[in-house]
Amino acid sequence: MNNKQYRQGDLLLTYVQHRPKGTPTHSLDILTSSVTGHSHTLTAGQIFVNEPNWEDNANFYVMVPEGAQLVHAEHAAITLPEGVYKVVRQREVTGYVRD
Repeated sequence: MNNKQYRQGDLLLTYVQHRPKGTPTHSLDILTSSVTGHSHTLTAGQIFVNEPNWEDNANFYVMVPEGAQLVHAEHAAITLPEGVYKVVRQREVTGYVRD
């Protein structure tokens, strides 16, 4: 069983044991930066979206075959074991002010 997590930049992929619900997208780009234009892209597989709003950090999954990679121009490629992964976008927070 795969119980690992994989991080590339602001994306965290966590292995899950269930098939994703939702609609498969026609692209292998998980996320494209509005600043640089660089994408986090799968080399093979499918992306499933239930709610395409990244603010929810929910219902966004990738299903990858054996040997698929997650690639990005500014990060090292990650080889993902076959399986289904929940994708969570994590943002760097600076200047946090506590009341």
